[in-house]
Amino acid sequence: KQRKTAKEQLAVLDKDGKVVMELAGVSGTQVDFKPGQLNEIGKIPGATMIHTHPDDHSFSMSDMGVGISKGIVNQEVVTPDHVFKFSTNKKYTSQDANKFAEDYDKTVSSLSRKYAPKIKQGSMSLKQANVIVSHEANTIVSKKWGFNYSMEKR
Repeated sequence: KQRKTAKEQLAVLDKDGKVVMELAGVSGTQVDFKPGQLNEIGKIPGATMIHTHPDDHSFSMSDMGVGISKGIVNQEVVTPDHVFKFSTNKKYTSQDANKFAEDYDKTVSSLSRKYAPKIKQGSMSLKQANVIVSHEANTIVSKKWGFNYSMEKR
């Protein structure tokens, strides 16, 4: 369950659902990892990394990129209104992570151009557009890269 906070919060659960790590966010958009922590999370068999996004956005490119580059194959983002899930059983290289970042950036840019007129006309707020763009981008890149991605209403 998401804590009432303006900062991101993160927990890592082992395969049995036991909390093995908790980190407090340094801002509304970032958790501060110590050197090597991400690599350690990737080595926990069946681990799930769960963190909050107080602004209701789905996974960022950075969130998904961590999954690819560090082997953290189960992730969830909990927001005030949604739970987003990402998983994969594939192994990726650092080159894959770089290519993924390029694909993600291109997808977000394209979708942002699609919604810009609605923002300009006032039929959609910037916040609404950002939520939609992040979800649509993750849906598109997940299909392309073979990830399991979903969004559930809370």
